[in-house]
Amino acid sequence: MKKILIVPSDKRQEYIFKYFQDRGYLCEKLSDESKMSSADAVVLPIPSENDCKIKSTDFSSADFVEMLTEKCVVFGFCMENTVLERELKKRNITFFDVYKSDRLATQNAYATAQGVLGHILNDTGKLLNEMKILLSGYGKTGRAICKILCLNKVDVTVLARREEKKKHQELFLRRGIG
Repeated sequence: MKKILIVPSDKRQEYIFKYFQDRGYLCEKLSDESKMSSADAVVLPIPSENDCKIKSTDFSSADFVEMLTEKCVVFGFCMENTVLERELKKRNITFFDVYKSDRLATQNAYATAQGVLGHILNDTGKLLNEMKILLSGYGKTGRAICKILCLNKVDVTVLARREEKKKHQELFLRRGIG
């Protein structure tokens, strides 16, 4: 039976744990390094690395990779140009940066946007159509937040660093959504 080790961090990891467990996989949550050597796969948090450490752990990325067997497959998020990615490549450990999946990134962006809307409603006590919001960034998550806010008649101004993002944002707002 395949053993999947989940590095717990938030509700997303709880969902992944239950998803695989319900499908007959042996799932464990990382509690100490002794479980690492027997894992067939490891699912890391989002993002997987913060300050050269595996998120939600005390393991440096390099130490974490050293504890894995070469047959282990690692599923991580936002791993591009990280110490973690470099160390996995160095040891020839198979890994997938799941966040590179456009579908997952877009779904996660909309979940984040809904959370942002919830915080705005809970923390301000104001009507949405009376608000003016400055949004910094216009990547997938910024676009999702902008869309949800504009559909709720919020006056949104977006700061975008790259020209193609600015053009996309201008088209979006000109369509009358905002």
